Amino acid sequence: MDLPQPPFQQLPSHREVTQEGFPEELSEFYQNYEGIGLESSPDNPIRICRLEEAIRISCSELDLLGGEVLEGWESFSAIRLGMSPFFDEIVSVIEAPCCDAGSIMVFGGDIYGPGGKGEYAFECSLVLASSLSEWLDRIAKYDWNDPGLYPGEFEAGGRLEDQRSELVQYYKKLNPQIEW
Repeated sequence: MDLPQPPFQQLPSHREVTQEGFPEELSEFYQNYEGIGLESSPDNPIRICRLEEAIRISCSELDLLGGEVLEGWESFSAIRLGMSPFFDEIVSVIEAPCCDAGSIMVFGGDIYGPGGKGEYAFECSLVLASSLSEWLDRIAKYDWNDPGLYPGEFEAGGRLEDQRSELVQYYKKLNPQIEW
């Protein structure tokens, strides 16, 4: 059986990242790594954007919302970071009404939220980590996947059932309104 591969590759040498508005942690990542890209096989549990695909987006540019802007989300901005096999959008937050800058969020029609904290937590989103480095450590631990994308996996009979308590506690800290 093939071992799961990371959704990024180390570059042979350091490169300059000059994208305006990139958070520092994201710039440092792309200085040393390249994502496998959004066009790579959806068999990859997570596809991290190639540098040229990692663009700044607003609320209306989230595919899920089809051009709409959610109330309270008018100033939302993020860097598109990747995609799940179900085309859920993974972003690195610059500004959001429900979590801190630098957080990693996912948006998708089948995501079990609401993601983040406060009155503007959005049902079809989930905060996956408070930083890029935390998220990369987590997905490495789970064979380059994020259990938050599949909460059914840690229910009774699921693949991660034995880790249910730890996983629910982790996601509930970032998303206190979730009910799983």
